[in-house]
Amino acid sequence: MQSRLIFEVSTPAALTAATDCGASVLLAPIAAWGAELRRLTRAGDVAASVFVAIPAADDDALDAELDVLGADLPDGVFLADCRSRADLQQVSAKLALREALAGQPDGSVRIVAMAAQSPAGALTLSKLAGGFRRLEGLAFDPGALARAARLAPAAPALAAAESQVIFAAAAAGVPAFFVPPPQEDAERTAERCAQARRAGYDGMVVQTPAQYVAVRTRLAMIDKRP
Repeated sequence: MQSRLIFEVSTPAALTAATDCGASVLLAPIAAWGAELRRLTRAGDVAASVFVAIPAADDDALDAELDVLGADLPDGVFLADCRSRADLQQVSAKLALREALAGQPDGSVRIVAMAAQSPAGALTLSKLAGGFRRLEGLAFDPGALARAARLAPAAPALAAAESQVIFAAAAAGVPAFFVPPPQEDAERTAERCAQARRAGYDGMVVQTPAQYVAVRTRLAMIDKRP
């Protein structure tokens, strides 16, 4: 998990903080890609891989959001509420069209699927287990599922869904990423990092420099243990 920390950025200040920390993978909203992040990437000021968050495959806003990417395509996308291989195929076709228009190789834009973000998504995880050529990983946000299903944060059903996400990622041959609550205390995030690693996750999303440093430090300690 040490090499799979993803730094979520939403403002130019957050982008600067992420690059100053040495983050190798950035996750940004579409709006950020359409402005500061795209300018800095084009100028060569951002050496990290850049992923952008996009709506679910059945969201009416998806095409308009993808059009914002323009010819400067990111390294990948985080696909919201991905429920099946059909969702991956639908989004892949849309990305292939934009890759062709931008003169980029087919399949160059990768997909991290946000899995089990809804009750329906939690019930169809087996449909992601077969893998997909663009699939870069599965990410699980227990807070999103809890809100969608109106569950308490510690509900047993969330742990069951989490296990299924990890199994689906393993079956697909891709890493599983854990998404902690937004703006969580850095030390609590570091504790979650250790728990996530034991649970079988390969990576984690962080949102502040303090979280990044705390998680990286905790991982270094874990790696030194015999």
